[in-house]
Amino acid sequence: MATLAELTDTLARATGLSHATAFAYGRFAREGGYVSQSGRGNNAAQMTLRDAVNLLIAVGGTGITREAELAIAAFRKLRSISGYGNKIDGPLLSWLKPLGVVDASYVKADFGSFLDFLMNETASGGLRDICRLMPDNPRLRDLLPAKTEIGVNLDVVVEFSRTNPEASVYFRPRYSYRRTDLHAFTFQGSPLLSLGMEVTAYIPVTTLASLAYCVTSGPLPKQLRTPVQIDRFLFPERA
Repeated sequence: MATLAELTDTLARATGLSHATAFAYGRFAREGGYVSQSGRGNNAAQMTLRDAVNLLIAVGGTGITREAELAIAAFRKLRSISGYGNKIDGPLLSWLKPLGVVDASYVKADFGSFLDFLMNETASGGLRDICRLMPDNPRLRDLLPAKTEIGVNLDVVVEFSRTNPEASVYFRPRYSYRRTDLHAFTFQGSPLLSLGMEVTAYIPVTTLASLAYCVTSGPLPKQLRTPVQIDRFLFPERA
């Protein structure tokens, strides 16, 4: 379990944001009602996985901390679209059934619900387990090693386009010499607000796993001060 101060401390260490900036995102999200609040000190509210998701959305959705509430409201309601040749198949098809898979190409759930699901599965080990099964999919067999591990040779990336707004979740090989999206889920508002310049934010699975760890197991060890150190702690198989 963790307080908001501990959760934002983890966010700062996992992303490289200053502690003041990370806490400001959390404070404005809490003032908007998107983060649990009650008491101070020993009576401070304990954070939930949904609180962690909303904090991630705030950081990904805007570069201005005081806009945290607006960013969370705008991005959580984005709807999944079919496109980019995406195909939901193999083990991923049954894994995503709780979100309502449509035509094996997109999900009924909005972006907020999708990210809630992803955070919960990260915390429970479900994300790790489904990634291990991906080589069983004949379509992906030549793109992944027989032993596939999240954070080692497979990454899950959340990308935010702040100017549209739009968000995407990608499953892709880690450290590939070329970008290969094994599965891609895109969420958009309607209509798009901008078709010109994009300002994007990129959140890797290490950040997702850091916040999930903090909420379920408590703050990360104090000696872990950089994203690289945290990455090696969470995914020791890669070391």
